[in-house]
This record gives sequence, structure tokens and C-alpha cells, in this order.
Amino acid sequence: MTFAQPELAILTSAFLGAGITGMFFSVYARQRRREFLAKLADISSERDIVTDYINRWVAAVSDGGSRAELLQMLLKTVERSTGATASCVFERQEDDTLLAAASHGLFPPLRAMKNFSTRAELIDHLLKRESYKLGDGLIGGIGNNREGILIERPRADARVYHHDDPALRLLSLIVVPISFQDTLFGVLALANPRGARGKKHFTKHDLQLTVALAEQAALALHNSDLVSLRLKQNRFDFDLSVASSIQTMLLPGAFPKNSQLDISACYHPAQRVGGDLYDVFELSEGQIGVAIADVSGKGVPASLLMAITQSHLRHLARMHNSPAKVLSEMNKILQPEIRQDMFVTILYAVIDPEGHSIVYARAGHELPILAGNGRTEFLMSDGIAIGMAAQTIFDGSMEEKRAAFAKGDRLILYTDGLTEAINSIGEEFSSRRIAQLSQQNMEGGAEELNNRILKAVENFSGRREQEDDVTLLTIRHL
Repeated sequence: MTFAQPELAILTSAFLGAGITGMFFSVYARQRRREFLAKLADISSERDIVTDYINRWVAAVSDGGSRAELLQMLLKTVERSTGATASCVFERQEDDTLLAAASHGLFPPLRAMKNFSTRAELIDHLLKRESYKLGDGLIGGIGNNREGILIERPRADARVYHHDDPALRLLSLIVVPISFQDTLFGVLALANPRGARGKKHFTKHDLQLTVALAEQAALALHNSDLVSLRLKQNRFDFDLSVASSIQTMLLPGAFPKNSQLDISACYHPAQRVGGDLYDVFELSEGQIGVAIADVSGKGVPASLLMAITQSHLRHLARMHNSPAKVLSEMNKILQPEIRQDMFVTILYAVIDPEGHSIVYARAGHELPILAGNGRTEFLMSDGIAIGMAAQTIFDGSMEEKRAAFAKGDRLILYTDGLTEAINSIGEEFSSRRIAQLSQQNMEGGAEELNNRILKAVENFSGRREQEDDVTLLTIRHL
């Protein structure tokens, strides 16, 4: 086949055009492929960075890492993933200010500063940082509205202060909240990417990535707070357990052996440790010291004061035969030291089984009950609680009395956790009911009477939670 000259020219042109176009598309495809592979590498790098970041956060939280360590970890990660040359976390304080808690690079203040004569003074100021109130400026505003922003060209944005110093020039800025649910932990700010591959400004992708990392940080900080709280709770529980064990050790585990006395005691604190006290100990010439006390309040403070009271009681009881003198000396020791909102009610008695008598003094405590054959009486005496008044007033109110304690009699001592137990209509159990039960159960032993009283209180109050420490001490003269 032959072609005319014009036809040959057209074909030649077509082939040449196709070759040039093919070459153009081949170059374009190679360029697009390089761009695609670069983006794929970036995505893979970001994935590795984020995965490593999450793993290290989990490990740090599990190991009880400090808040400062966690924040530094966040800054390193966002700088690696966005290329930021400066970053800062403004941590929320208890007074709702946002204070720089961690920073990398020379992060410029976002509002006007005073003039500094030297670069050293400027750097020192930047290291100390200024604080922002919630709603104050760009940082405080992000803390308030909880939405991240990208400012690609800060010099054109009125919200950003422009410094004359080239070292403080802002080329691009990202600010995002560090928040989880309703809790704001702080605000994260990034400045000026490094310019790799011509990058001079942060992108929307950088913003999205920073928001995601800040959200992960907030979740980790939330979990860190929970772990810290649990550790503190565990330490507190351990301390309470130790305090409870010590308190149990302080209470008498066994009573003095005396063939003429049947003694039983019950102690039920409202919390793991309490402020009630009972004690029974031997004195000279076959006498027995008996005490019951109630420290105002509950929990650890009351238990500590209870332990101090018991220590003084045993020491003073061996120094003085008179119960009134013992309580007077105890007030002299404790009143200057005791907190103004705390006091101790106490009854101390000396029982003489051979002499069939009780000598007692009462410092504001519940009236003891003496139940015998055919009679039940409250043993009356005056006295105010230890720690409530100066020594002259305390001694002036104190009254020591003696009562007969015949065979078959019972002495019942108790705290107001029993008498003030209430039923469904708000009625108190009262000491009157204890006296009635004491008279109605004269045949059984001390333990049996205690059990009957406690059961009656339980039936009276129903399923109501115990609000106060309960202590009951019964001594029966055999």
C-alpha cells in the first residue's frame, strides 16, 4: 500500500503525537506513584508513631507514671507526627487557670509580653510561662469551647500576638483541648512545622491527627487519675486495716480471772475503726478497774484519741485509787492538747468484789445501770466530758459516788450508739429499754444479757444502717 504525500504527513504526525503523549503520561504516572508511595510511607510512619504512643501510654499508666512524664510523652509524639518545632501543654489547675506544665522548643507566648533587655531574660520568662484563665485569650478560649483550631497563617489572625523577635515568629499554629467527656485536663498548642519536603504550614490532616492524639492523652490521663485514686484508696484501706488491727489489740482480749465476776463485752464500730473504748484490768488488793468511753466523732481521728485515752487511763488508774482523781488527771493532760471540736465522755469505776461495792465517777457519759433482784437503778453522778472545760470547771463538776454491788447484781455500761439507735418512726431505743431488759433477764450470764440487748436493738432499728459505734459491757457479781 502506498500513501500520498499529505496522507503520509498526517500519519507521521499522529504517530509522533502519540509517542509524545505516551511519554508525558509515563512521566506523570511515575510522579503520581512517587507521591502515592510518599503518602503511604507517611501514613505507615504515623501509624507506627500512634501505635507506639498508645503502647507507651498504657505502660506508663500501668506503672504509675507521673503526670509530667505523660505530658512530655504527648509532646514528643505530636512533634514526631506533625513536624512541629515547638509545643506546649497548658495544664488545668484547681483554680481553673491553664498553666504551662510541659513544653518543647521555644514556644512563643500568644499574647503581648513586657520588654526584656537580654535574650536570657526572655528565655527565662518563656520557661516560667504565663497562665491563662478559662476563656482568656486563644488558650483559654479553646479550654472553654473544647474545639481544636488550625491557624495556617497566624500573622493574618487577630487572635495571635505578633512578636518582633524572629525567634518568636509564628508561621503556623494548632491549638486543641485535652479533654475526656466533661473533664478538661488542659490545652495542647503546636507551632511551626520543620519544613520537610517544603512544608511550611500545618495541614488539616495535622489538626485531625493532633486532635486524635490529644483525645488519647485525655483518656490516658483519666485512667491515670483512676489508677492513682485506686492506689490511694488501697493505701488508705491498708492504713485503716492496720489501725483497726491496732485498735483491736488495744481492747482487752481477755478479762482478769476473778471467780466472783462474770464479764462480757461487745464492740461494733460504725466504720472500720471507731471512737468507743472499754477496758477491764486488775488493780491492787483484788479490785478490778472498769471503764467505758466514747470519743466524739468516728473514724481514724476518733480511734487515735481513743488509743491515747486508754493509755492514760491505765497509767493513771495505777497511780490513784480514786476514780474522780483519775478522770481529773486525765482532763489535765488531754484538755490542752485535744482539738476544740473533740471531747471524751467516760465512766470509770473500781469494783471491789470482796467488799461488795462499786466506786465510780462519770465525765459526761451515759448513766450506768445497776440491776439486782427486784430492783433496777441508774447510778447518778455529775461530771462533764473530758476536753470540754478548763481544769477548775472540770474538777468543780466532778462527783465520785459509791454503790452496793451484791451477789447476783449486774452492772451494765454502754455507749450512746445503743441508746440513740432509732426505728422507722424516729424513736430512740433509750436507756430505759436497756434497764427493762436487764431486769427481765436476771437468770442468765453476762454474755447472754448482752446478746439479748443487742438483738433487741437490732429488732428495734430494723435494717437501718448503724450510724454510731456500739459498745456494751456487762459485769455480773457471782
